[in-house]
Amino acid sequence: MTQISDIKDKVDLVEYVSKHVTLQKSGQNFKANCPFHQEKTPSFYVFPDKQTWRCFGACADGGDVFNFVMKTQNFEFPEALRQLAEETGVVLRAGDKEKEEISATLKSINELAREFFTESLLGPQGKSVMEYLSDRNIDGDTIESFGLGYSLNDNRTLTKKLLEIGHKDEDLISAGICRRNDSGQLSEVFRGRLMIPIRMRNGDTAGFGARTLDNNRQPKYLNSPQTPIFDKSRILYGIDKAYRTIRKDNSVVVVEGYMDAIRAHKHGYSNVVASMGTALTTYQVDQIKVMAENVIMALDSDAAGQQATVRNLDSSWKVFQNPTPSRRKSSNIFKSNKNPIIKIACMPSGEDPDDVINRSSEEWDKIVNEAKPMFSFLMESLGDMHGKDDPRSKTQLVESLAPIIFSVSDPIEQEGYVATLRDYIDVKESTLMAALRNAREKQVTRSPRNQREVEIATAGDNYVVNDPLEAFCLKILLNVSNKKAYFELAKEEYFTVPENKTVLNLIKEDREQELTKVESGDVLNAVSYINSQNIPPMNIPDQNQALKQAIQRLEDRYLKNIKSEEELRFSQESFEDFDSQSESILKTNERIKYNQTRNLNEI
Repeated sequence: MTQISDIKDKVDLVEYVSKHVTLQKSGQNFKANCPFHQEKTPSFYVFPDKQTWRCFGACADGGDVFNFVMKTQNFEFPEALRQLAEETGVVLRAGDKEKEEISATLKSINELAREFFTESLLGPQGKSVMEYLSDRNIDGDTIESFGLGYSLNDNRTLTKKLLEIGHKDEDLISAGICRRNDSGQLSEVFRGRLMIPIRMRNGDTAGFGARTLDNNRQPKYLNSPQTPIFDKSRILYGIDKAYRTIRKDNSVVVVEGYMDAIRAHKHGYSNVVASMGTALTTYQVDQIKVMAENVIMALDSDAAGQQATVRNLDSSWKVFQNPTPSRRKSSNIFKSNKNPIIKIACMPSGEDPDDVINRSSEEWDKIVNEAKPMFSFLMESLGDMHGKDDPRSKTQLVESLAPIIFSVSDPIEQEGYVATLRDYIDVKESTLMAALRNAREKQVTRSPRNQREVEIATAGDNYVVNDPLEAFCLKILLNVSNKKAYFELAKEEYFTVPENKTVLNLIKEDREQELTKVESGDVLNAVSYINSQNIPPMNIPDQNQALKQAIQRLEDRYLKNIKSEEELRFSQESFEDFDSQSESILKTNERIKYNQTRNLNEI
């Protein structure tokens, strides 16, 4: 029996969901207003017999206890596994336990360092730093709330304290607190700096940002090196304090710097996070897309309009347009999975959000409320940089914006951007469309990667609790050269085994090489099972046909499962409830009928 089965056997889904949602009895099932979107009529159901849940409303999502934890806690599968294992008392396998112990050690070191930095700030040696913070209007409550501190300049006190507690040299290096100098001795990474803890969403200290107090000292900001628990590209600063407000308000404001975020929260703007840089990464965007549909990016004035910032915004735009591989927001045929509405708020000349909010909350409110749609901001910035009045500059502007327009998958949204650009450069629609076609033809297309077999290490244990159809589908998907063509077809909700969902998302994120490095646990067992599937030799067309058929069979099974859940639900519901969900039922029926017709045509 696998760890997942052990956990499921110890969890009653009704009881578990009841900790988060007020459930009402509905025949043999339970219902509630969906916790993942706003609604007046309950569309969220828990089925005790099947130990599954499903939203029949706007989310059109569902699954088991693992899916519920991932969606409510914004977790990846390994995080959900760890939490449920801890809650149920299931012991993780040795390899997973070893990684957890390493992670716990590094978190402990960081927390001890944070406490030491705070003590140093509040002690005699931190007097000048406290004066600096006071001059910047950062009060004691804010210092405590964000855990601000000061790293001593002596290069030994913190190290000595951590070693005396029992931590080893290599532990301090792994945590990013120390490094080895040229003579091989331990040397502290942070010395004589204002320390800013960078926390995970659950409040654990993952790393630190450190600001110099000497304007002649470079770099101005120094971050922890990448460690097993800290990756700057995967964290949004302030997410531990902003997450609940962002989810509640369905809106997030993204600033660049630590002090911008700290200032915002000090003044009551609790939906603000910092990217810790100008361009948002794929991982940061995935988090944002799960939390909110309205995104405002607040730019420093010295950056707005500059070529580097336009490039960064262009990069951020394209990342937002990519389908979210996250498990919490999977797309499907029952809902539109629109990308967030992105706007740009620019600060006055020479100022950043910290300056503006510190001077006037009313001015900040006005700037945020008047934020421009991101496409309009990019268009106008490029127009200011290159001009838009003569034919050549108009052509250059169209060529610059064409990749952005073509990255949008929604045709209605795309048409709106075309109309905005047409009005801005004052040309006929037919002329603009011809220019866009020419621009698209000039775009360099990537050559497809060579078809290759992903070699995966075999596991010591046989993974028997898997799904042969899912494994067959993933085995072919791993090895076809045009796998991206199937990313929209192979939807996450079609897969029932959590580890298979993990493999699918790694493939979609172009991270399948990580599968070769998995050393233990259920994911390794799943990967081994996938790799063990015997697939007869096939040419490329046959491979593509087999993959299409496998995905179709997974979809058919998924739809039939929804129908069975609908039957369970509506056998005990009133006609009023039936009417409120009739559109979802009709869409399911239409899709099943379409698949049946397609199957007959292919015979």
